[in-house]
This record gives sequence, C-alpha cells and structure tokens, in this order.
Amino acid sequence: MTTSYKNFLNSKMVTAPSIGFQIELSEINPLLKPHQQAIVQWMIEGGRRACFAAFGLGKSVIQINPQLFSVASLDEAACLRGFGGTKTFREFMRLFAGDGKTMNARVRTTGVRYRFVATATPSPNDYIELLAYAAYLDIMDVSAAKTRFFKRDSTKADCLTIHPHKEREFWLWVASWALFLQTPSDLGFDDTGYVLPEIVVNWHEVATDHSQAGHEKNGQGRLLSNSTIGVQESAKEKRLSLPTRIKKMMELRAEDPDAHRIIWHDLEAERLAIEKAVPEITSVYGNQSDEDKERAIIGFSDGDIQEVAGKPCMLGSGVNFQRHCSWAIYLGIGFKFNDFYQSIHRLQRFLQTKTVRVDLIYTEAERGVRKILEKKWNQHKELVAEMTEIIREYGLSQAAMMKNLTRAMGVERIEVTGQTYKIVNNDCVDETKRMAENSVGLILTSIPFSTQYEYSPNYADFGHTDNNEHFFKQMDFLTPELLRILQPGRIAAIHVKDRIVPGGKFKTERV
Repeated sequence: MTTSYKNFLNSKMVTAPSIGFQIELSEINPLLKPHQQAIVQWMIEGGRRACFAAFGLGKSVIQINPQLFSVASLDEAACLRGFGGTKTFREFMRLFAGDGKTMNARVRTTGVRYRFVATATPSPNDYIELLAYAAYLDIMDVSAAKTRFFKRDSTKADCLTIHPHKEREFWLWVASWALFLQTPSDLGFDDTGYVLPEIVVNWHEVATDHSQAGHEKNGQGRLLSNSTIGVQESAKEKRLSLPTRIKKMMELRAEDPDAHRIIWHDLEAERLAIEKAVPEITSVYGNQSDEDKERAIIGFSDGDIQEVAGKPCMLGSGVNFQRHCSWAIYLGIGFKFNDFYQSIHRLQRFLQTKTVRVDLIYTEAERGVRKILEKKWNQHKELVAEMTEIIREYGLSQAAMMKNLTRAMGVERIEVTGQTYKIVNNDCVDETKRMAENSVGLILTSIPFSTQYEYSPNYADFGHTDNNEHFFKQMDFLTPELLRILQPGRIAAIHVKDRIVPGGKFKTERV
C-alpha cells in the first residue's frame, strides 16, 4: 500500500469538522457555571454543534455567545425532527445551509457558517432525527450517514437499524458533534443543585366498553376492541372511555385533595369533562387570550393556583412548575413521546425538592399504546446511557475519540487458483498494482458508488465515502491501474445507477 493511498484511507475516519475558533474561558460570561462555560468553549471551537443537555442544565444561557458573529442557534431543535418530509426542515435548510454544495470533502462553507442546535430530548425513538440535525449542521449528508451506519428496510422509508459492528463508531461520531449531558459531573464538574428527584410512575388500566368494539373492514363484528389501535381508533377509544377515565382521575385526586396538581389531557372534550368534574380547576387552552394564559401559568408556577389542566403540546415545553407541584395525572396516553417526556420534566427538574408522582390512565384497548410509549421511553434511556458513558470516558476531547475510530485498515490477501482460474480477495487498488500491464481482456465491476453501499467495516471499502467528489478521489488510485492492465481495444464495463438524494425535495442523481 503506497503512502499516499494509505493516507487517503486514514482520512476516511470520520468525526465532525471543527470550523470555529478558539476562545479562552475568561472571554465567556462569568455568570455561567463551569460546565456551561466548558460547553460554550467546545461549541464555538466546533462552529456547528448540538447541545443535548438535560432539562435545567442551562441550554439557553449556553447559546448566548460571547462575541458577535454570523450564527444561528435553535433552542428547540425538535422543530427539525420531521426531517425532509416537513416544510420546517426544508425552510431551515434553505435559509441556513445555503445551496448545500460541498466546498471540500469534509466541510461545507455555504449558508450561515456557525450553526448550533439545542434540545433536551434528542432522538427519542429512532435515528433519523439525529441524522436531520447532522444534515442541518452540515456534519454529514443523510444518505452518507444511512449507508455508513445502518441497515435499510426496503418496505418502510427511514426505518433504520444500526449495524451491530458499527454501533460504537456511530455513537463516537455523534459525540464528536453532539454533547449529551445529564449532570455536570458527566464533564467532571460539581453536581450540587443538579441532582434530580426520584420519579414514581403509576399505570392505571380502566375497563373498555367492548359493546362499542365496531366492525372489521369486511363487515364482521368485533368481539373485543382492538388492542393494537392506531391514531384514529385511539381518538375514538378516548371519546368512548372518557367517563370511566374521569372517574379514575377523581379517585386519584381524592387521595390528597389539597395537593398541587397538573392534569394533562389531549382532547377538548377531555378539558370540558375535567372542568365539569372539577369546577375550581384552572384550564389553559388554545383560544384563551394571551393574558389569561399567562396569568394561569404564572399563578400555578408561583403556587397561587392549586390545580391546572392543559395539553402537553401547549404547556409541555418551556415552563417551570417544580417549585410548588410534584404530581401529574395524565387523563389519557398517546403516541407522541416527545410531548409526553417534555411534560414530565415540567415537574422533574432541578430545584424540585419532592419525589415526582406521575399517574397515567389508559384503557384495556390502549395496551398497545402503552407498549409503544414504554418502548420509546426505554430507547431514550438507552441513548442517554450510551452517550453519557462516552462523555464520561472522553470528555470533550475529539482527539481521544479519533483514536478509537479505527476499523480494519487493509485486507488480508487470499488467493485461490485452479487450472483455468485465479480468484483473489484483496484491496483492488493494491491488487491491480501487482498485475502485469495489458494482461486483462475484460473488466466487469459494480463498484459501491459514493454513499450507496458499505459492504464491510473496512475503510478501504469504496462505499466509505462522503460524497461523489470523495468517491472519485479514491477512484483516482484505481482508474490508472485499470487502464494500465487492460489490453488495448478491450472494454472496462462499470455498472452505474441513479441514487435517491433526500433533502427536502427528492431527486435522482447520476453517479
């Protein structure tokens, strides 16, 4: 293996590029806590980074940078969660990422140069959200990331399963541009004031009225309500079971009538039923005036209002109820994990002094909904645990991570020969250099073009490339050898295909 080719393969070890600049801790506002200053320093050095710090660790003050420069910072990065299928994602890519053309193989310099995202709930149930953040930050093209790390499901778009042998590499790559932080001690700082209280989750199953089970598509009547209901059937089940769920809610409230509580609901019919059952409750809802909403939120936050009802999609983010409330009752459950998880952390936050109680009411027919919700919650915990372990091991040192981003470099050459054949398994660049000039009558190959496929965890694999430009740089080591060994007048037949390039509007690109 020549030195230049070896250097090229070594350059394939991928971490996020650093396009920012160095600042001293003394340049950062002294009001920031030590862990916040360290994060600010790391983000500015990178230039395009994600801050996935847990609730209450100070993402907002971290985003207020010490100098003025061209920068975009998204405080609630979940707005990009929909990836290419949403207008929001396409618009942000258009406004901030420029035309998306790559100036070199590793760093894009179009659009807003410095970009940051921040959220406490990244990628709760799949990987595509992380890839959307990476695309927005110009860390890696989504197609390249999918090919590099994941198995595809041809029956369902964006259903990704990480290759087992690439899992560690994937999380190290993510850690090179995204900081998952649960407590200051993850970075070696003091946890005083940041220890979360315990959370106790109670599930309450109530009976389903099976007389309203409905019919199958073929007209056959159902004996029991469907336990694997979808979104529409879930809404129907919520309406039918509302009296039973209200009854259970009242039983729970009776355990401590004087407690400060928040009652979460999803439907307007549920809000009206809550208000009828609890006339003294304060509700927050969509068509209220801003003044009434503000008065209710501040009053409950300050402890002047004992009990409030609201939707997680409205009150579940950005408010702080932990000073006077430690009990939440969910009148129902749903499929939206992010809204659910955010709403829990209105109470389980730093400065909460009590154990947080969470009561979730659901019906027999919603057992499948509960299963999905718990699955997403467990996946989120696994993500947090994986990233916390990496942060504790490597801190903010990208150099330390790079030392562990190693795959097999080079191939063990295996040759099998017979009377009429010779088969060799080797790096094609190295092997063609061994072959005699004008010794081949036909070259027939289907190369794993650009970001289309990765057949192995070896960096010599032609599929381990960032984009077309990067791919053809590796081809520059092979093409001259193919020409040299091919007999004059003979053919090199190389298969090409159209590839789908996600990025807002889908298109095909000839490679």
